[in-house]
Amino acid sequence: MLTTEPEHGADLGDVGRARQVYAATRDIWIGGGGWLEPHERLGLLTVAAELRPFSLLNHLDKKDWDTTIGVLSDFGLTCAPGIADFDYEVDVTGAESAVEAYMEHERKYPLEGLGVWGAPDGCATGGLSGLSSLLCYPECCGAMDNRCKAHDHSAALQQLIDDADGDPEEIRRLLASGRGVLAWTEERDEWNKRLDRTRAMFPYALHTACDECLDEGDKSATGTINLLYRRLTLAVSAELDLMIRWACEVARLSATTSGPA
Repeated sequence: MLTTEPEHGADLGDVGRARQVYAATRDIWIGGGGWLEPHERLGLLTVAAELRPFSLLNHLDKKDWDTTIGVLSDFGLTCAPGIADFDYEVDVTGAESAVEAYMEHERKYPLEGLGVWGAPDGCATGGLSGLSSLLCYPECCGAMDNRCKAHDHSAALQQLIDDADGDPEEIRRLLASGRGVLAWTEERDEWNKRLDRTRAMFPYALHTACDECLDEGDKSATGTINLLYRRLTLAVSAELDLMIRWACEVARLSATTSGPA
């Protein structure tokens, strides 16, 4: 089981079961049918092949949960609702009551999906800040991801505090009216640029690479995982390989066309 970055010669695990799971789930929109579809499928296959202990299918429509659970249980995979609660630490200037008003709101909307575990005693998730570790992302990339998201929430909350003059009740009212959308920040823009570069450099990676990995390329932790998952993909299905490369091209074109004029 992969609990740290795999070596380039790492074994591909249970490829046979991964092939069976891929064939059995071809008629299920694991990723909601969007451009994330092939990567969500690959994420599931890494668990079937025993390269990761856990995958969270948070783009799978809830109406398809029962069908998916029925299919995956035939292959010894454990499925249950997976919930990751908001637990980022925010850094703002304001009263603790204002911070708690924001935390209360965010905890009402956890990240939910169908959790898939390779072990029968799975079914534990936790907070959002620990999700990258549970999904076996490189430590450096997980730290970058958490740092960026904590920054974004801090910026959004600071704006709310300023608009509400620090009144927690007014903050709750603003949040209830839909004012909880994350504010644009330069750091958030940099995260999006990292995602675009990750898709271009590491098309089989299931996470957003940090600057260190992007600079080191194939020799980085992300590069090593990218190679392993590419090998798994090709061993399972040439069709899936084409889907992944297509999705990355769609993402590249979207980033190009949506950029500044």
